[in-house]
Amino acid sequence: MGQAAEAIYADGMVAYTQGLYAEAAQTLQQALSANPGLTDAYLGLGLVYERLGRYEEGIEAVQKYLAAYPHDMAARYALGRMKQRLEAISP
Repeated sequence: MGQAAEAIYADGMVAYTQGLYAEAAQTLQQALSANPGLTDAYLGLGLVYERLGRYEEGIEAVQKYLAAYPHDMAARYALGRMKQRLEAISP
């Protein structure tokens, strides 16, 4: 199951790099359904949600990634960026 989930994850990240964000979100969710321990998929999903303007979901996904990799500065930066964008659109 792990290899299948990793292949699905790779497909999701390809969709992300091609700007196919809705497809990427769906594919990354499938990868996580197949293997909830595939931590990198949470970061990818968070970045996809950011592109879709779904900041709350993006924050949640990146926080799940950071639970496993708390010292990842790029992920921390992405989290802060999403929090700022969410604050900017909140009343």
